[in-house]
Amino acid sequence: MDLVKNIVDSQDSDNATASKISISPHNSDDSSRLLLSAASCEPADMLATLLREIQDGNRGLSLKIDKKSAELHSSIDDLKSSMNDLLLRTTEAELRISTGEDTITRHDQVLIQLQKDNANLKNKVDQMENQSRRSNIRVVGLKEDSEGRDPVRFFTQWIPEVLGIINFTKPLEIERTHRTSAPKPQPDEPPRAILIRFLHFQDREKILQLARAKGDITIDGKRVSLFPDMSADLARRRKQFRPAAKALKEKNITGYLIHPARMKVQYKGRSHLFNTPGEVHTFLKELSNV
Repeated sequence: MDLVKNIVDSQDSDNATASKISISPHNSDDSSRLLLSAASCEPADMLATLLREIQDGNRGLSLKIDKKSAELHSSIDDLKSSMNDLLLRTTEAELRISTGEDTITRHDQVLIQLQKDNANLKNKVDQMENQSRRSNIRVVGLKEDSEGRDPVRFFTQWIPEVLGIINFTKPLEIERTHRTSAPKPQPDEPPRAILIRFLHFQDREKILQLARAKGDITIDGKRVSLFPDMSADLARRRKQFRPAAKALKEKNITGYLIHPARMKVQYKGRSHLFNTPGEVHTFLKELSNV
């Protein structure tokens, strides 16, 4: 409004000035044309021209704003679509992870139970194997082919001769005997062990007791040992007691293994039973602190 008032008030001076305006034929600037047009027009025409220019500018600005707004809305819609897709995929991933975790939890529980069942079955199989070997004796160190072609007859005579005929009031009854299934060794290699199965378990126990009481058994200058036959797992468990047995011997304390894999210690008239080698070492440590 101030601009219109100024134009009306200064019409006379503008008419005077317009005659002095010199427009270069080389100047095509929009502002110059607008100024020339305004200077040569009546106030009403000038106002109409300015209004048209403003309206045209507003329309152009509106078009630009609408275009940018449409682009922005399109971008927002694309972003929303991407977010929705990402949310859907995240939800699916969380569901799969949750399902996987539940499955793993169930599998862990099943695995724990299977491990327990497997341990129980191994123990039962080991017990059954040792039960089937309870009438067996393993002879180690006897020269190859010493038993001849009739090993049952040979050991029926050989065992009483070695351990004392006086200790056997009746002939031993042996079911079968044979060397282990390993390949026959060379002459300079240790001989294979011999397995002897007795008909009566009592004969096996009696022979092992006599062998422990006799100590070293030497045949043709070679040491021969008699051991109870047992499974590989039980043999491994009994072998773990060797350091404990050595420690007991160093302290002059009587200790020996009992079936299946425990150690019995005699100390000052009292018996102590240990299930693991660690218990034996703890016992010795307590004695040292007394």
